[in-house]
Amino acid sequence: MANSGWVWLTVEDAIAIHNDQIRRFGGLAGVKSLELLESALAAPLNLWTYTGENRILYLAARLAEAIARNHPFVDGNKRTATIAFLEFLYLYSLEIDIEDSEKRQPLASLMERLAAGEIGHREFAVTLRPFVIASPD
Repeated sequence: MANSGWVWLTVEDAIAIHNDQIRRFGGLAGVKSLELLESALAAPLNLWTYTGENRILYLAARLAEAIARNHPFVDGNKRTATIAFLEFLYLYSLEIDIEDSEKRQPLASLMERLAAGEIGHREFAVTLRPFVIASPD
């Protein structure tokens, strides 16, 4: 979905991300609510439209928050939210470079907190800001 030079993830993009996560890591496939998915995908566009927010990291974080909290999928909402967040950043040539291991998964931990409502999209973005890098071409 394009708007004034911005590129937004589509329903098809989100479903493809979800299906890939379920295929890779297991869980139940399927969209629980198309309306909740559409609402989540519109969240960063609404943030931009109504507040003028134009920082890509904040828009991506708002997308992640909306997917994780709306629960539009039967299963795998946090995984889908995480990958949608990363994909949105990638659309604008950005990546998160954060050390992740089996014992320490900071992005997953932050996503858990975001989904639970312990933090909002702004705190999520501020916490990850030091780890944003330009994507290699």
